[in-house]
Amino acid sequence: MAGKPTFFPPVFLGLAGLLGLYGAIAGGWSSCLDCRSGCAGLSRSSIHKNLLLPGACGWSALGCNHSQVIASCYGIVVANRYNTGESFGSAEIAIVATGKDTLWDRFLKPIATTLIDGEAIHRQYAGWDWDAARDRFSRPDLEYPEYYRTQNFHGIAGGYLTADAAITYDPVTHYALPPNEDWIRADAVRAVGGSPRAILDLGCGTGSTTLLFKRAFPKATVLGLDLSPFMLAVADDKARRANLTIRWQHGLAEATGLPPNEFDLVTASLLFHETPASATKAILREAFRLLRPNGQFLTLDGNQVTLRTFTWLTEIFEEPYICDYAAGTLDDWLQSTGFEAVRTQPLWGLHQVSSARKPLVTNVARSRSASYPANESPAAVPARSGSLERPVTNP
Repeated sequence: MAGKPTFFPPVFLGLAGLLGLYGAIAGGWSSCLDCRSGCAGLSRSSIHKNLLLPGACGWSALGCNHSQVIASCYGIVVANRYNTGESFGSAEIAIVATGKDTLWDRFLKPIATTLIDGEAIHRQYAGWDWDAARDRFSRPDLEYPEYYRTQNFHGIAGGYLTADAAITYDPVTHYALPPNEDWIRADAVRAVGGSPRAILDLGCGTGSTTLLFKRAFPKATVLGLDLSPFMLAVADDKARRANLTIRWQHGLAEATGLPPNEFDLVTASLLFHETPASATKAILREAFRLLRPNGQFLTLDGNQVTLRTFTWLTEIFEEPYICDYAAGTLDDWLQSTGFEAVRTQPLWGLHQVSSARKPLVTNVARSRSASYPANESPAAVPARSGSLERPVTNP
């Protein structure tokens, strides 16, 4: 975002903690009379312009007194100045949280919200026909899995199946991937080996990494797949503004319905900490199916070793499945799926990039080869239409 700082030093955690603690003590965090008003019927009167107000009176320590802060106890509300007489509509609530007490709510939100341009979020939200955007990408036959449909990811009521999640994801993530979101995503793109011609980004969200892959490999066809039609609408808008041709599809990462052996590169960024382990393993099996022989699977996510060592990191946001993710080892999951050349590289201690390749000859192909007569090689046997795909060749 223009005019906003892009460097997110680790000292942010300490500073945010001190400010959050100070606000909690000075303002009576999430316990004052104003906070009891909840999300419904929020008055616009006497709320300062250009602030994303955290729903807690801890802001009194930073310039707001109790009479000025009327907000949800946990939500972030996009505020306008001195427009009295109306209540907030849903288009003006940037994040409606569910009330789970996380480190984000207690400590990090106060400082993060000073960095986020709430007015810009409000303008973008109000400028969209969200029903039309949803319908443009929705598959009416798609059934959302329970693990996705019933969870309030990041404390947002309704999770990713809301416009609130789609419109606030990028501004929050910009400051939630230390030391710098752009660096982290770019490091993941640099881990690509060769020049893929067909790329699939699973759980693409708002398309931040998807766009980077298209920029890095402009000749490749790129497909972004996500379960949230709202996220896909934002991703498509970003691609259009960047003049990038990317196809978007509403679907399940573990059951895409796409043809096998179709892609040279299958990726997943910041996905697996938001899926239960059973779904993660199913997604890996689907990625394996979709890759051409020697195709690469690449994923960016939280560092599992760090998450196991510093368990408080799993409590920053409301992440229903992050403990499942932290308890596992992605390398083991990849190997058990059948991938080879499995390698995980830590990034800045907090993140990791994992890479693996589909073998040139899979176990199924090996079993078929064993059935050929001794004097006849597999290459000498005519292939059935669609049964064999060319392997990826790396320069």
